[in-house]
Amino acid sequence: MAEPRRHKYREVFEHVYQGILRGRYRPGSRIPTEMELATRFDASRMTVSRALRDLQSQGLLQRRHGAGTFVQEVPRQVNGTVGLMFPVFPGFHTGVFDAVTVELTRQIQAAGYGLFLGHPLHGGVNAVLENPEKICEPYLERGLCCVFFTPVELPAEQMAANVEIVKTFEREGIPVVLLDRDICDFPARSRHDLIGVDNFGAAYILTQHLLSLGHRRIHFVGTSAVATTISARIMGYQAALVQHGIMPEASWVHRGDPRLLEFARQLDPGSTDAFLCSNDHVAAILLRHFVTLGVRVPDDVAVVGFDDTPFAALLAPPLTTVRQPAVALGAAAMRVMVERLEDSTLPPREIRLPSELVVRESCGALLRGGAKQVQPQAGAPGTPAGNAAPEPKARRSSSGTGDRRKKKV
Repeated sequence: MAEPRRHKYREVFEHVYQGILRGRYRPGSRIPTEMELATRFDASRMTVSRALRDLQSQGLLQRRHGAGTFVQEVPRQVNGTVGLMFPVFPGFHTGVFDAVTVELTRQIQAAGYGLFLGHPLHGGVNAVLENPEKICEPYLERGLCCVFFTPVELPAEQMAANVEIVKTFEREGIPVVLLDRDICDFPARSRHDLIGVDNFGAAYILTQHLLSLGHRRIHFVGTSAVATTISARIMGYQAALVQHGIMPEASWVHRGDPRLLEFARQLDPGSTDAFLCSNDHVAAILLRHFVTLGVRVPDDVAVVGFDDTPFAALLAPPLTTVRQPAVALGAAAMRVMVERLEDSTLPPREIRLPSELVVRESCGALLRGGAKQVQPQAGAPGTPAGNAAPEPKARRSSSGTGDRRKKKV
């Protein structure tokens, strides 16, 4: 019974949080009552109350005795106003961004800064491409002292839209701190501060884990959109294979639309040992397609993801992935912003935090009686300076036995 209750808690939490994030519940407005939320999500009052308490502890809600629960008013600013800009349009999967934004919002307000969380990207990718400067206008009107910006994942030929957004703020003298990814493709770097995870090192560790389980033909699966994070993950994955004496073929990297069943069919899972997916959402889609195709995971092929989003543990089978340190990312971003405002002459900084390997059933570790501890070498061939693959902190759900069998499809 623990998993269903946890699932209901996440549904309530995400509904209210996303409502605040996307402007459905505005500062000072009252949200639905506990009874209304319990009825809507078929959850217990205790589950709803716990979700609201957690949102309150993160500074997003205020509970007034006898009046209800309200979205926290933005406190009086002392040091200026900070803007947050990242994609929230249909088709964008927030993943780890929710947790990072909650922590960043808490720290911004605690430090006495005002916060402007606009929604200029609600119009979708087309709005970004048609007039990238226009979507910056709500931010420019508020005289911001800094902007946190997560570039939009776009096809290679359209990546200039992210550059135009940053240039618009630069012309107004507003510093930009990039979250998660750069505005140019990896390994190139822009001249802006950047906070994210060590994507190269995390993919290296994840690939090493698959290799330790005996997998050799390991393929990478992602969307066709360009993101520096994905490019770094592909390079880390390939470096781990090379370090293990396996020369990855170009055909082992699959980019396209994972939502299409034909895309999954063309992956040829019958002749592949494992699929390393660009994120948990792609992995979840792949698992669904494999059920349709009669491919058993992990018996026939292993599947792993990236991010450890809330649904990763709820998939069938539960997904092996890497967990991004959301709270630490938010705290690091805040420190970099403050230092940038104090000294604009500082050279651009790139902070890459290590991730944590989370071992569940989808990789096949439990079929082999537990996961073998991975010991990647720091500074492995192909590892960029400062991005040495960190030692993983593996988590196991339980141990089990069994033989792994291949099934041709």
